[in-house]
Amino acid sequence: MADTVKTQVMKALETVLRAGVPEVKTVARREPVGTDLDKVGLPALYLYEDDESGARHNRLRWGIIRVEMAVFVRLVPSSKDPGFQAFYDLADTIAGRVYMVIQSSPGLAGLVIQAAEDPRRKAIGNETFGELVLRYRITYGHAAGDAFTTQIT
Repeated sequence: MADTVKTQVMKALETVLRAGVPEVKTVARREPVGTDLDKVGLPALYLYEDDESGARHNRLRWGIIRVEMAVFVRLVPSSKDPGFQAFYDLADTIAGRVYMVIQSSPGLAGLVIQAAEDPRRKAIGNETFGELVLRYRITYGHAAGDAFTTQIT
């Protein structure tokens, strides 16, 4: 069975992030609930849908998915810093790469109508891991009445 356009968008997003952000070793399309960070390649990026809204525009239905990405980075302490500054620098690099990939990837062309970044935040989870949270609003469209196609007849 074919995937809905929404599922195609989320799978394509996972694919382009995996290929376009070399700084991350793990990319997974799920919430990181119950993940043992000692058993995955770090930095690890988890993307998942926060919620979705939509509206009909003539023969097209627009869906707006709020996508959240959580990136976990192992802190590497030095004699001068507990690893926070290196985390912030890497987090900025990863955030920049994610933005570039989402805005310019041919893998999303034809599926994503618009991708808008919500304000991002960085946080230190504990003395071992840093966490970067990125939020995007991804707008996609499909034929009104048919969630499996973008073709308007």
